Amino acid sequence: MKKSFICILLQIIITIASIAQQNVYTPKGHLVQSTYIYDEWTEEDRDSIDNFFAEEFPTATIIETYGGNSATKKFNCHGWAWHVSEGGDYVWIGSSQYNKDEEIYWTDYTEASYVLTTPDFLEDNEIAGKVSYGYFGTHDHSAVVDDVSYGDIWVIAKWGNQVLIRHKIDDCPYYDTDSLKYYRLYPEGITGSTSNLCYNVERDFNTNITKMPAGTLTWTKGNNLSIIGDDDEPEFTVKGGSSFGWSYVKLNINTQSGYHWESSPISFWTGVFNNTSVTGTAAVCPNSVYTYTAQVPGGHSPSYSYSWTYPSNWYNNGQNQNSIILQTPSSPYYGPVRVSITNQCGTSGYSGITTYPGYNCGGYYSMYPNPASDELTITINQPETIFEDVDISEEEAIKTISADQVTYTINIYNSLGTLVSSAVRTGTSFDIPLSKLRDGTYIVEISDGKNSYREQLIIKHD
Repeated sequence: MKKSFICILLQIIITIASIAQQNVYTPKGHLVQSTYIYDEWTEEDRDSIDNFFAEEFPTATIIETYGGNSATKKFNCHGWAWHVSEGGDYVWIGSSQYNKDEEIYWTDYTEASYVLTTPDFLEDNEIAGKVSYGYFGTHDHSAVVDDVSYGDIWVIAKWGNQVLIRHKIDDCPYYDTDSLKYYRLYPEGITGSTSNLCYNVERDFNTNITKMPAGTLTWTKGNNLSIIGDDDEPEFTVKGGSSFGWSYVKLNINTQSGYHWESSPISFWTGVFNNTSVTGTAAVCPNSVYTYTAQVPGGHSPSYSYSWTYPSNWYNNGQNQNSIILQTPSSPYYGPVRVSITNQCGTSGYSGITTYPGYNCGGYYSMYPNPASDELTITINQPETIFEDVDISEEEAIKTISADQVTYTINIYNSLGTLVSSAVRTGTSFDIPLSKLRDGTYIVEISDGKNSYREQLIIKHD
């Protein structure tokens, strides 16, 4: 009988002597319809209502709103759960069971400020949430989840124009076990560029949580950045320093109701790419092809350019993005393979990897002499026999070929890449005439039909 009386009491539409509209916003800045009420219970009425609910719900705790009492007409359950509990002014949101103004908090456009969650999530992450109750077929009661532990859920709720009260979730007039919905604040990370940030250049970062009345925003930054302006506003501005390296920006949000959130950091490189590492083979063999790659912070970008240095008698087979393909000659020099990178912030110094002679190389071939004048001797360095797969009646077989039976094509190109001489030889050592070629620098290419190798040749006639 008493609970029925309470339900009726909470649903009474009170004639309000004086009300006014007040702008209230969701945490993501969208307007919510609300009213501010000037009318109030008498002090005697407030005492009486407080005492009534304290007796009817002995396991609950009546919470003071102002003036030593709890009962007040100045805000309702939705006003409390979504606005007042977060530090906002006293307001009514959704003044009847048919008014759905509170739903904007979790349905507003594509920027809902709250999303569905579970009590387990709230407990595991030690954060506060909201709960919406089903009441007479509508979700027309809201509360703040205050504690989720040991199997009990406690909430703080405003009961209509009556008391503000802390109670177990099921110990109230609105409870319907099948219609509870839990919500948590929904910051969608932070936004800002991840491109290189140069010296003395400013960059803005933003959060879409812009209207938490008593919430605190705390931005943090990494090295080589300075803060421009405030570090507790929805927009955060940093400026690049004079050094170089990785840095980051991150945001922490704390609300008055107890919600804690930390963003994933936005990481980016600051300054030039000094001291970039180069990966590739350090122990190299003669007549071999190697790829060396600059490990660019954040990966290659078409806006970057690369300048490579390498031992003087190595051959450059071409570049691909942040990699270079190099071939060693029969008698390679050794030393560093280095790179300098130009990005938006400037050009770095050179850094890289140092090469040295490898072991058990053998080399594919050797040329002698170099420089040469009238004749070049090429000697093939490889095992005495090689193996070749052949098809016999649709079945694979292996054919053993003596090394001195392998046929080689020898092409010589001038400095412009034009073929100026070509010959075919069989065996492991043969001579190539050079008398018809002018003095200059050439490239000798030797191919066995499967592999080809190049080496620089200088011709200088006496």
